[in-house]
Amino acid sequence: GAMLYTVVAALAYTSPKNYAALFESWKEAHGKAYTSSTAEAKAFSAFAHNEDAITQRNALKRKHLKRVSRTADH
Repeated sequence: GAMLYTVVAALAYTSPKNYAALFESWKEAHGKAYTSSTAEAKAFSAFAHNEDAITQRNALKRKHLKRVSRTADH
């Protein structure tokens, strides 16, 4: 819904990542579906935050790289 697109637009302005495409791919890979646009917008926001946190952690070149998991929307 409109709320999700507002969140997507805000993130697109501040980052070169295509969070919407990453989120859609992640949802398909993990069989995720949401009961409302509000729930999806909240999950998207959490996903984007977790994606950035993982990217930052991986940038430190630690021994074990992280990636988004099934619970990245929490």
